[in-house]
Amino acid sequence: MKKELLIIFLFLLQFLLGQNIPEIKVPYIKSDVKIDGVLEETCWKNAREITDFIITFASKKDIYGQKPKNKTVGYIFYDDDYLYIAVECYDEDAKNLRIWKMTERDKGWGDDCVEIFIDPGLSRKRTYQYIINAKGIVYDQKFDDGKNIVDWDSGFEYGVKVEKEKWVVETKIPFAELELREDMKAEWGFNITRFEPREWIVQSWAPVFGGNLQPDKFGIIKDIKVDYTRYKFILDLISWGNLYIGDDFVEYSIKNISKSPLNLIFEIYTDRLLNKKDIKLKPEETKNVSLDYSLEKKDGKLTILVKDEQGKISYMRTKYFKIPESSINIKSEIPVYYLSDKNIIAELEISIGRNSLKKSEIIFQICDIIKGSVKNNRNKKRIGKKFGENTNKDKGVERG
Repeated sequence: MKKELLIIFLFLLQFLLGQNIPEIKVPYIKSDVKIDGVLEETCWKNAREITDFIITFASKKDIYGQKPKNKTVGYIFYDDDYLYIAVECYDEDAKNLRIWKMTERDKGWGDDCVEIFIDPGLSRKRTYQYIINAKGIVYDQKFDDGKNIVDWDSGFEYGVKVEKEKWVVETKIPFAELELREDMKAEWGFNITRFEPREWIVQSWAPVFGGNLQPDKFGIIKDIKVDYTRYKFILDLISWGNLYIGDDFVEYSIKNISKSPLNLIFEIYTDRLLNKKDIKLKPEETKNVSLDYSLEKKDGKLTILVKDEQGKISYMRTKYFKIPESSINIKSEIPVYYLSDKNIIAELEISIGRNSLKKSEIIFQICDIIKGSVKNNRNKKRIGKKFGENTNKDKGVERG
């Protein structure tokens, strides 16, 4: 009995000791680093090392708080525009990593993966989450005061390299996508976790026992002394548009939260510059703005950049998109009809940009087809102008 009580006491003591919030100082390092999963540059040798990972979730609860079998080492530093984070995941059986649960960006979970959590200014409420599996597939999202913003995409750079006895994640995260503010402090919430599905354990730098998404238990990174005076406005994105082939526009509201006028440059990119616009804001002024763009028939990402007069980026927002194979589809199945019928109902799904919809006409033709040939052209209608108002998928029901 005494032996059992001693074991329980030692386990509880170990568990409680693991509740201490870890803190580190992050060095400023100016470096031209290639993001490829190979940590060979001098900057990584001078980066702050993150160790002391503990088990925070497992199928066996008696190992909570213990040191994991497989070693994990993190590295972190920053410069004027980016936060650099790398993670080495040691594994003697690296050739058998699980990498088939996450099939594409923002889909699935359960592979060997690393998760990075960033809470700028140590709000203990807001965090940006970056999940990267051992195949280099990403799942990213934002949480704000308990609200999950699933459509948030990151424009960060990352690289993954699988070696014989470890796999490595290397990242370069832009400060401009973290919605910094002029009044933020240089202490941030931060954590790195690693999921090992073959052992079914999560190891973590911070004591987030039972679940990774606990900003109040994240560790603290100090001395993030970026130029916070660069971030003098709040931008609320209203709409990306349809994100389909053709002409469209983004809509957003921007507020100058400083006591000085602002002269800003807005740019929108795919793999090239699509459009730009200069915006002037008086002190504490709010404006609603739109910026036109055009997409070609290929998948990709759309990026908004906001620069100050010196060309420094102070805001970045990214959205990944997929162009549908067809721009027009009949969504609902057309029923069998008879020659005596005077109308049929068809629901169309139109997948093109809003500006293109407004200047297009769509011909809806009804034919009788017998043995592969058109027997009789029964009706034709032009229905283009009723489309183009919706921000996602445009639908039209035509009777004719």
